[in-house]
Amino acid sequence: AGARVAQVGRQQRKAGLLRQAFELGLAGIQFVIADHVGLQAHGAHHGHGGFVAIEGGNQGRGAEEIPRADEQAVGRLASRRKEFFLATKTLGRTKAAAAKDIDDSLRRMKTDRLDLIHLHAVNDMRTLDTVLAKGGPIEALEEAKKNGKVRFLGITGHTRPEVILEALKRYDFDAILVPVSAADYHLNDFAKETIPYAVAKGVSVAGMKSLKGWQNAGQRVVSAQELIHYALSLPIATLTCGM
Repeated sequence: AGARVAQVGRQQRKAGLLRQAFELGLAGIQFVIADHVGLQAHGAHHGHGGFVAIEGGNQGRGAEEIPRADEQAVGRLASRRKEFFLATKTLGRTKAAAAKDIDDSLRRMKTDRLDLIHLHAVNDMRTLDTVLAKGGPIEALEEAKKNGKVRFLGITGHTRPEVILEALKRYDFDAILVPVSAADYHLNDFAKETIPYAVAKGVSVAGMKSLKGWQNAGQRVVSAQELIHYALSLPIATLTCGM
Protein backbone atom coordinates (compact mmCIF):
# COMPACT_ATOMS: atom_id res chain seq x y z
CA ALA A 1 0.00 0.00 0.00
CA GLY A 2 -5.13 0.90 9.83
CA ALA A 3 -4.44 4.44 8.66
CA ARG A 4 -0.81 5.33 8.48
CA VAL A 5 1.33 7.48 6.23
CA ALA A 6 3.82 5.73 3.97
CA GLN A 7 7.37 6.45 5.03
CA VAL A 8 10.71 6.05 3.35
CA GLY A 9 12.35 2.89 4.62
CA ARG A 10 9.27 0.68 5.01
CA GLN A 11 10.11 -2.90 5.81
CA GLN A 12 9.94 -5.14 2.76
CA ARG A 13 10.62 -8.80 2.10
CA LYS A 14 13.50 -8.04 -0.24
CA ALA A 15 16.17 -5.56 0.83
CA GLY A 16 16.14 -2.48 -1.37
CA LEU A 17 12.81 -3.23 -3.03
CA LEU A 18 10.36 -0.30 -3.32
CA ARG A 19 11.19 1.43 -0.09
CA GLN A 20 10.46 5.04 -1.06
CA ALA A 21 7.27 6.81 -0.02
CA PHE A 22 6.79 8.20 -3.53
CA GLU A 23 7.88 7.11 -6.95
CA LEU A 24 8.16 9.16 -10.12
CA GLY A 25 6.12 7.68 -12.93
CA LEU A 26 7.29 8.65 -16.39
CA ALA A 27 4.35 7.66 -18.60
CA GLY A 28 3.79 10.34 -21.21
CA ILE A 29 7.18 11.87 -20.60
CA GLN A 30 7.77 12.15 -24.32
CA PHE A 31 5.91 15.46 -24.04
CA VAL A 32 7.67 16.80 -20.94
CA ILE A 33 11.10 15.20 -20.98
CA ALA A 34 13.05 18.17 -19.67
CA ASP A 35 10.69 18.81 -16.77
CA HIS A 36 10.72 15.23 -15.54
CA VAL A 37 14.46 14.78 -15.89
CA GLY A 38 14.97 18.08 -14.12
CA LEU A 39 12.72 16.93 -11.28
CA GLN A 40 14.64 13.68 -10.84
CA ALA A 41 17.98 15.44 -10.93
CA HIS A 42 16.74 18.08 -8.46
CA GLY A 43 15.41 15.42 -6.10
CA ALA A 44 18.62 13.44 -6.11
CA HIS A 45 20.74 16.58 -5.68
CA HIS A 46 18.78 17.62 -2.61
CA GLY A 47 18.91 14.26 -0.88
CA HIS A 48 15.65 12.80 -2.15
CA GLY A 49 17.18 10.14 -4.39
CA GLY A 50 15.54 6.79 -4.98
CA PHE A 51 12.68 7.91 -7.18
CA VAL A 52 11.35 4.93 -9.07
CA ALA A 53 11.34 5.55 -12.81
CA ILE A 54 8.54 3.60 -14.45
CA GLU A 55 8.06 3.29 -18.19
CA GLY A 56 4.74 4.24 -19.73
CA GLY A 57 2.89 1.52 -21.66
CA ASN A 58 2.94 1.63 -25.44
CA GLN A 59 -0.87 1.62 -25.69
CA GLY A 60 -0.77 -1.52 -27.76
CA ARG A 61 1.09 0.04 -30.67
CA GLY A 62 4.45 -1.05 -31.99
CA ALA A 63 7.60 0.24 -30.37
CA GLU A 64 8.63 1.69 -33.72
CA GLU A 65 5.60 4.01 -33.63
CA ILE A 66 6.27 5.48 -30.17
CA PRO A 67 9.82 6.49 -29.27
CA ARG A 68 10.52 5.42 -25.70
CA ALA A 69 11.39 8.98 -24.76
CA ASP A 70 10.65 8.33 -21.10
CA GLU A 71 13.38 5.71 -20.89
CA GLN A 72 15.71 7.80 -23.02
CA ALA A 73 15.24 10.59 -20.49
CA VAL A 74 16.33 8.26 -17.70
CA GLY A 75 19.37 7.44 -19.82
CA ARG A 76 20.43 11.06 -19.53
CA LEU A 77 20.96 10.40 -15.82
CA ALA A 78 23.11 7.31 -16.41
CA SER A 79 26.03 8.74 -14.47
CA ARG A 80 23.82 8.81 -11.35
CA ARG A 81 22.38 5.32 -11.79
CA LYS A 82 23.25 4.23 -8.24
CA GLU A 83 20.99 6.95 -6.81
CA PHE A 84 17.81 5.49 -8.32
CA PHE A 85 15.66 2.42 -7.92
CA LEU A 86 14.90 1.81 -11.59
CA ALA A 87 11.81 -0.02 -12.75
CA THR A 88 10.12 -0.53 -16.08
CA LYS A 89 7.59 -2.89 -17.63
CA THR A 90 6.90 -5.02 -20.65
CA LEU A 91 3.76 -5.50 -22.70
CA GLY A 92 5.39 -8.43 -24.50
CA ARG A 93 3.10 -11.44 -24.65
CA THR A 94 5.72 -13.90 -25.87
CA LYS A 95 9.08 -14.84 -24.40
CA ALA A 96 10.91 -13.30 -27.35
CA ALA A 97 8.96 -10.03 -27.17
CA ALA A 98 9.53 -9.66 -23.43
CA ALA A 99 13.24 -10.42 -23.78
CA LYS A 100 13.53 -7.78 -26.50
CA ASP A 101 11.70 -5.24 -24.34
CA ILE A 102 14.17 -5.83 -21.50
CA ASP A 103 17.22 -5.44 -23.73
CA ASP A 104 15.75 -2.35 -25.41
CA SER A 105 15.00 -0.78 -22.03
CA LEU A 106 18.54 -1.42 -20.81
CA ARG A 107 19.92 0.19 -23.96
CA ARG A 108 17.65 3.24 -23.79
CA MET A 109 18.29 3.82 -20.10
CA LYS A 110 22.04 3.26 -20.54
CA THR A 111 22.33 0.74 -17.76
CA ASP A 112 23.25 -2.92 -17.46
CA ARG A 113 20.70 -3.70 -14.74
CA LEU A 114 17.09 -2.93 -13.90
CA ASP A 115 15.93 -3.08 -10.31
CA LEU A 116 12.42 -4.21 -11.26
CA ILE A 117 10.58 -5.37 -14.37
CA HIS A 118 6.79 -5.75 -14.48
CA LEU A 119 4.59 -7.88 -16.67
CA HIS A 120 2.32 -4.99 -17.58
CA ALA A 121 -1.47 -4.59 -17.89
CA VAL A 122 -2.52 -8.10 -16.93
CA ASN A 123 -6.22 -7.32 -16.73
CA ASP A 124 -7.94 -10.64 -17.45
CA MET A 125 -7.41 -14.32 -16.79
CA ARG A 126 -6.58 -15.14 -20.40
CA THR A 127 -3.73 -12.64 -20.35
CA LEU A 128 -2.56 -14.04 -17.02
CA ASP A 129 -2.49 -17.52 -18.52
CA THR A 130 -0.49 -16.17 -21.46
CA VAL A 131 2.19 -14.35 -19.46
CA LEU A 132 2.72 -17.27 -17.06
CA ALA A 133 2.61 -20.02 -19.69
CA LYS A 134 5.55 -22.33 -20.35
CA GLY A 135 7.68 -20.59 -22.95
CA GLY A 136 5.94 -17.29 -22.22
CA PRO A 137 7.06 -13.84 -21.04
CA ILE A 138 7.69 -14.94 -17.46
CA GLU A 139 10.54 -17.14 -18.68
CA ALA A 140 12.19 -14.14 -20.32
CA LEU A 141 12.00 -12.28 -16.99
CA GLU A 142 13.41 -15.26 -15.10
CA GLU A 143 16.31 -15.56 -17.53
CA ALA A 144 17.00 -11.83 -17.26
CA LYS A 145 17.12 -12.16 -13.49
CA LYS A 146 19.40 -15.19 -13.68
CA ASN A 147 21.74 -13.28 -16.00
CA GLY A 148 21.89 -10.24 -13.73
CA LYS A 149 19.89 -7.92 -15.98
CA VAL A 150 17.13 -7.42 -13.41
CA ARG A 151 16.83 -7.88 -9.64
CA PHE A 152 13.09 -8.23 -9.01
CA LEU A 153 10.02 -9.41 -10.94
CA GLY A 154 6.57 -7.87 -10.74
CA ILE A 155 3.16 -7.63 -12.35
CA THR A 156 0.69 -4.79 -12.91
CA GLY A 157 -3.07 -4.66 -13.31
CA HIS A 158 -5.52 -1.81 -13.73
CA THR A 159 -9.08 -3.10 -13.53
CA ARG A 160 -9.46 -6.64 -12.13
CA PRO A 161 -8.24 -7.21 -8.57
CA GLU A 162 -9.08 -10.91 -8.77
CA VAL A 163 -6.63 -11.35 -11.65
CA ILE A 164 -3.68 -9.96 -9.71
CA LEU A 165 -4.78 -11.93 -6.67
CA GLU A 166 -4.72 -15.10 -8.75
CA ALA A 167 -1.32 -14.11 -10.15
CA LEU A 168 0.08 -13.92 -6.63
CA LYS A 169 -1.30 -17.37 -5.87
CA ARG A 170 0.26 -18.86 -8.98
CA TYR A 171 3.67 -17.18 -8.95
CA ASP A 172 6.11 -15.81 -6.40
CA PHE A 173 6.28 -12.22 -7.63
CA ASP A 174 8.38 -9.70 -5.73
CA ALA A 175 6.10 -6.73 -6.38
CA ILE A 176 2.80 -5.55 -7.80
CA LEU A 177 1.71 -2.18 -9.19
CA VAL A 178 -2.04 -1.55 -8.77
CA PRO A 179 -4.57 1.32 -8.49
CA VAL A 180 -5.20 2.71 -4.99
CA SER A 181 -7.98 5.22 -5.60
CA ALA A 182 -10.78 5.94 -3.16
CA ALA A 183 -13.00 6.09 -6.25
CA ASP A 184 -12.63 2.31 -6.57
CA TYR A 185 -13.94 1.56 -3.09
CA HIS A 186 -17.28 0.15 -4.31
CA LEU A 187 -16.03 -1.35 -7.58
CA ASN A 188 -12.83 -3.19 -8.48
CA ASP A 189 -11.10 -2.26 -5.24
CA PHE A 190 -7.61 -3.73 -4.97
CA ALA A 191 -7.46 -2.65 -1.32
CA LYS A 192 -10.05 -5.16 -0.11
CA GLU A 193 -8.37 -8.49 -0.88
CA THR A 194 -5.46 -8.18 -3.30
CA ILE A 195 -3.28 -5.73 -1.37
CA PRO A 196 -3.77 -7.46 2.02
CA TYR A 197 -2.93 -10.81 0.42
CA ALA A 198 0.21 -9.35 -1.15
CA VAL A 199 1.34 -7.81 2.13
CA ALA A 200 0.75 -11.07 4.01
CA LYS A 201 2.83 -12.89 1.40
CA GLY A 202 5.67 -10.38 1.69
CA VAL A 203 5.12 -8.84 -1.75
CA SER A 204 5.93 -5.15 -2.14
CA VAL A 205 2.94 -3.08 -3.28
CA ALA A 206 3.32 0.02 -5.42
CA GLY A 207 0.20 2.15 -5.74
CA MET A 208 -0.86 4.13 -8.79
CA LYS A 209 -3.83 6.19 -10.03
CA SER A 210 -4.47 7.65 -6.57
CA LEU A 211 -6.11 10.71 -8.17
CA LYS A 212 -8.50 8.69 -10.31
CA GLY A 213 -11.88 10.41 -10.54
CA TRP A 214 -10.65 13.69 -9.10
CA GLN A 215 -10.83 15.52 -12.43
CA ASN A 216 -14.51 14.62 -12.71
CA ALA A 217 -15.56 15.01 -9.08
CA GLY A 218 -13.98 18.42 -8.59
CA GLN A 219 -12.39 19.81 -5.46
CA ARG A 220 -15.80 20.59 -3.91
CA VAL A 221 -16.31 16.84 -3.50
CA VAL A 222 -12.82 15.66 -2.67
CA SER A 223 -9.38 17.23 -2.88
CA ALA A 224 -6.30 15.75 -4.47
CA GLN A 225 -4.65 15.88 -1.07
CA GLU A 226 -7.42 13.80 0.48
CA LEU A 227 -7.12 11.19 -2.25
CA ILE A 228 -3.37 10.97 -1.71
CA HIS A 229 -3.87 10.70 2.05
CA TYR A 230 -6.28 7.81 1.45
CA ALA A 231 -3.79 6.02 -0.79
CA LEU A 232 -1.01 6.44 1.74
CA SER A 233 -3.22 5.03 4.49
CA LEU A 234 -3.08 1.67 2.71
CA PRO A 235 -0.22 -0.80 3.33
CA ILE A 236 1.68 0.18 0.19
CA ALA A 237 5.43 0.55 -0.15
CA THR A 238 5.42 3.46 -2.59
CA LEU A 239 3.00 5.65 -4.54
CA THR A 240 2.88 7.16 -8.00
CA CYS A 241 0.55 10.15 -7.81
CA GLY A 242 -1.49 10.20 -11.00
CA MET A 243 -4.86 9.65 -12.64
